[in-house]
Amino acid sequence: MLNTKSFYIESRLFSNPILESDKFVIEQYVPMMAQKYHECLFTCPGPMSFVQSTLGISQQTIEKFQIGFCDRSLCLEFPPPKSRNGISFRGSLMRLALVRPSGHEAMRGCITLPIQDEDGPIGMFGLRYDRVRRGAAPMAYSNFGAVPVYSLQGMGKVAIKCHHPFDVLAFDEHGYHNAFSELGEDLSEITCDALKQLGVSVLIYFTDAVGANFDVVEAQQVAVRFGIKLCEVNLPFKIMHLGRWDEYQWKIFDQRLSSSLNEIGVRNERYQA
Repeated sequence: MLNTKSFYIESRLFSNPILESDKFVIEQYVPMMAQKYHECLFTCPGPMSFVQSTLGISQQTIEKFQIGFCDRSLCLEFPPPKSRNGISFRGSLMRLALVRPSGHEAMRGCITLPIQDEDGPIGMFGLRYDRVRRGAAPMAYSNFGAVPVYSLQGMGKVAIKCHHPFDVLAFDEHGYHNAFSELGEDLSEITCDALKQLGVSVLIYFTDAVGANFDVVEAQQVAVRFGIKLCEVNLPFKIMHLGRWDEYQWKIFDQRLSSSLNEIGVRNERYQA
């Protein structure tokens, strides 16, 4: 299933069929949860500052994509956990990875991003706002019967691999409209297949002093089977917290991106009409 805002590849290998009761929750309650998280962000100065100043996302984008914050209060509005409705409702939320077995919201403490296509909600992404607790993952995913690959525009020939969807949004605001992110860090066959369908033949990835954040050798083996060429862009800083980058960092980023693409005979798509 593809569209211009995000695309998901249906994968029965990695996901179980969605139950009818869960479909009802997806259609009726997930949008309400997303709206609740969105409203919450505007009442929380710390998370809001993090989204704008650290992630580099404007208020216009926050409103357009319904970015929110899970302050852990929504579960108080759920039906009582031991009631018939509560058991059924929470069971659906657990299967959809929106609630943990403990009863806590899976996105608690996260900046949230609902993901949807023309048919409605298809997932939700969360990025930990505060310092990550020991043993806790820095990101949370909920995908409804699909494996997600997130993009905003038609990709064109060149795709920029990002760590998470919020970097995709930040890059888009700076004129780089061909960024994408996937569920997990390693480049998968599902992702390569989706990119190939969109016409991608060059995939940009970034390295710093410690290398890449994924297995490049394995990724090359996967990409070559789909006719996709990997192109490394080495930077003196990590691709993270784009809102804190100054003008000099953006200049270095753009110059090295253009230089790496020129070496393989490809133009930086930021400057193409």
